[in-house]
Parts: sequence; structure tokens; C-alpha cells
Amino acid sequence: MTASHGVFAFAHIGDLHLERAEDRHAADLRTILAEVAGLHGHGLLDFAYLPGDLAEDGRAEQYAVLREALDRHPALPVRLIAGDHDRQHGTMADFDALFAAVAGSPRGGGHAARCHDLPRPRDPVSVTHYHFAETWAGVRCLFLDMVSPGYGQKGFGLDFRLGPHQLAWLGAELARAEREGLPCAVFAHTYPDDLRVPDERAALAGLIRHHGVRLVEMGHTHYNELAPDGRTLYAAARSVGQNEDGSVGYAVAAIDGPVTSWRFKPLDRALPFVMVTSPADRRLATAPLDAADGTIADCSIAMYGTKDVDLLSNSAIAFSAF
Repeated sequence: MTASHGVFAFAHIGDLHLERAEDRHAADLRTILAEVAGLHGHGLLDFAYLPGDLAEDGRAEQYAVLREALDRHPALPVRLIAGDHDRQHGTMADFDALFAAVAGSPRGGGHAARCHDLPRPRDPVSVTHYHFAETWAGVRCLFLDMVSPGYGQKGFGLDFRLGPHQLAWLGAELARAEREGLPCAVFAHTYPDDLRVPDERAALAGLIRHHGVRLVEMGHTHYNELAPDGRTLYAAARSVGQNEDGSVGYAVAAIDGPVTSWRFKPLDRALPFVMVTSPADRRLATAPLDAADGTIADCSIAMYGTKDVDLLSNSAIAFSAF
């Protein structure tokens, strides 16, 4: 995407909740990955994003279903984070092994877990964190870990936290991106308001607003949700594994210059798939059109699934998939 069109775009494959390879949603995942890998192979998507709740109970045998599906497409870059179901039994040892195998590999960006001493009720405890950052197509991407610093597990309930080290890291990353003139996208399992500690909620929301983060991409809710606040687009995508919101599929999000775009691609609708990446959908716009009379001078269109690449106008591009 960077080399051919200069638009940052990724596929968001919603919460998987994997259990067995023979389950319907495991088959849906394999179909989604095949389609997304084809689009990536033709320069249309930068990576596939998995927003947590990868396994229903955070078990090694459930992650094995994911690894087998990913192994079918070794050239597809994947970025993954943890969700509350990845800590269902109070441990993340099996997720840790998955993170090392996927995120630690070239296809996952070569990222390593971090260990920090966190304040606990009695003594500091060293906790492994899974947050990381990288730049794609001129966009600084920040992947958060809202799960490992907390106490959440089955029988206890949700306990989303960031911890002081991760908050400081995020603030420094956002400040650095601002100095370098890079727009930012934040990837998290859920909304900032779901954090357990009120001060962390306020701190995260404040950092996002103060630094003008363009996109916060999330899972957890299991529904397609778009919540623009005039500066930032908060977006959640439909779950693959526990879908009750319509056809299963994946979302495509893009940042094209000053414009952020988002659209859902159902599996039961064949390619081609078209998304206008500029100008902005008026519901997601963060600034008025440049022209006083409302004339649109430039338009960029991403078309996923055509056989040919055609120049539609001076700045409108159709992308080829197969």
C-alpha cells in the first residue's frame, strides 16, 4: 500500500473466540484470511489486525487453531493484541507463547513482550506486557495491552488496565509522533471508558484527544460501531466467533492524508469491494472542504477485487486484487 498508493489500510478481523478447528467460525476465519491475504498480495492492505479474544478460554489448543489458519498465508503480516478471554483462567502463559511465535516473527513485526513491576496490593509484581509500536505508510501505529496489567478472569469479571509504565510509554510515543508530524492510530481491545481505574480512563482519553489521534480501532463489543467525536474515529468491528450482528466478515480502515475511512466487508458479498478514501464521509469528517463552494477537486477510491488497475481521474485510484 505504501509503495503503490500511499494510503495506510488494514483489515480488522473481529474477536475470534476460537475453540475447535471444525467450528463454523474457524472456517469463517480461514475464508477471511484467504481473501485478506489475496488483497495484501496485490498491495491493497498493509496487515491483518486481530483485536484480542483470539481464543475462547486462552488455551494452547485453541491458539493452535489460529496458528494453523495463519500458517496457510505466511506472507500476510499480522498484528495481534490480547483480550479478556485470552486471560480467562488468570494466566496468559499460552497467549505469551502465541505472541512470541506470531508477533515475534518477521510477519508479526519482530516484537517482544516487556516486563514491568506493577503496584499490587502488597508488593510489586513483575508483569509481562504486550504493547508495541511501529510506522506503516507514514502512520504511527500504537498497539495497547489492556489485559495483562489487570486481574480479570472467569469468576472475577473484567478488569481492563494499562499500568503506569504503559501509559508513560504511550505518552512518549504520541509526543514523538507529533514532533515528527506523523498521524497516529491506536489499537486497543476496548474503549478507554472500559478501563477499571478512573485516572487511567481520563489519562488515556486525554492523550488521545491532546495528540489528535486519528483512529482508535477496537474489538470486544462484537458489533460494528463508529463513534467519531470530531477529531478521532473510535471504531469497533463485528465479532467473527460470537457474531449476532449480521453477516460475518471483516472491516477495512484507511488513513489517506487528512481523511480517515472505515467500511465493513461481509463474506457473503463477493468482491469487488469499493471504499472512497478521500474526501471524507461527511459523518466522519474532521474538517470542512477546502473549496468554499463545496466543489470536490480530488477523489481517491480504493476498489478491492478488480482485475485491472485504472486511473479514474487525476487522483482517484482503483486497486487490483486478483
